[in-house]
Amino acid sequence: MAMNNTSSVWFFLFIFLSLVCQSFPACCLIQWSGWSSCSNPQCGDRGTRIRTGIADWLHSPCYDCYGSRVQTQQCYGNTPVNCKVSSWTPWSPCSAVQCGKSGLQQRSRTVITNPGCGGTACPLNMQETKICYGTKAVNCTYSAWSKWSACPPFQCGDSQTSTRYIITREQCGGIACNVTALWRIRSCKQTFCVNQGTLLNGECSCKPGYYGSCCQHISK
Repeated sequence: MAMNNTSSVWFFLFIFLSLVCQSFPACCLIQWSGWSSCSNPQCGDRGTRIRTGIADWLHSPCYDCYGSRVQTQQCYGNTPVNCKVSSWTPWSPCSAVQCGKSGLQQRSRTVITNPGCGGTACPLNMQETKICYGTKAVNCTYSAWSKWSACPPFQCGDSQTSTRYIITREQCGGIACNVTALWRIRSCKQTFCVNQGTLLNGECSCKPGYYGSCCQHISK
C-alpha cells in the first residue's frame, strides 16, 4: 500500500512539473555563451548571429531541462568603413588670360565611399583655389612710321629718314622688339644733275667720266 502511495506522489509531481515547465520555460536554467560575430560583417548589411547554451538540469525543477540550446538573432555588420576620396582633378585654366593679370584656378575631388560604422570621416577640403596669372603671349607693337624727313634742296647724295617708336614691349614669350627697326633711310630724289647729266625719275644718268648721285664726281 505504501508503494502505491509513493508511485502516486511521483506521478502527480511529474504532471505538476510538466505543467510548470510548459507555463514557465524560464525555470530551465541555461548557461549561455556570448553572441557570435554577425554573419555579414559589412557595415549596415543584415545578417544573423547565434549563441549556445547548456541547460543546468541539476538546478532546474524541469524534468526536460537538459542538453544544449541555440538562439539565433538578427544583426547588422559594423566593420568600420573609412571615407575614400578621388584624386585631385588637374588645375582649371587661369581665369585671367592677359599676360601678367591675376586670376584664380581651381581643382576639386569627390567622395567615392562615404564613411560608416565609426570609420574615418571625409576631409573638409574638397575644393582648392589658388592665385594665378595670365600667360597669353603679347608681341611687340610699333607705332606707324613718321613722314619722311625733307630733303635739302640743291644738294647731291643726301638722304631722308622716317622713324617709329615702341608702343608695347613683348611679354610672356611674345615676339621681341627690334630696336634697329625703329628708323629707316632712303636716298633723296635728285632734282638736278651736274656735268651734263640727265635727270630721269629723280635719278641722274651720268655721261662717261662722271659718277655720283648728281654726276658730281670725275672718274680717274
